Amino acid sequence: VNTSVDLLISAAIATPVTGDSLSILITGVPTGSHLSAGTNQGSGTWLLTPDQLHDLQLISTSTANGNYTLHVQATGTDLAGNTRVVTDDI
Repeated sequence: VNTSVDLLISAAIATPVTGDSLSILITGVPTGSHLSAGTNQGSGTWLLTPDQLHDLQLISTSTANGNYTLHVQATGTDLAGNTRVVTDDI
């Protein structure tokens, strides 16, 4: 039996200009679970775009029991290569 949990994550560049990019890396996804969007990078790590955060869910099988902490890292990069990283745990 699969169960799902809504993940309320948002990320945005405050004043975006052409050439800016934003990626979201989520780590700590437990074995037997997956996200409803994004690209599985292996070892419980998923890469997402800001658009993929809308209605994002953690979907777990009956073998994935317990409480988990997911680590979220948003990385914004401007055209000049300047990078800002923000992290949080959920």
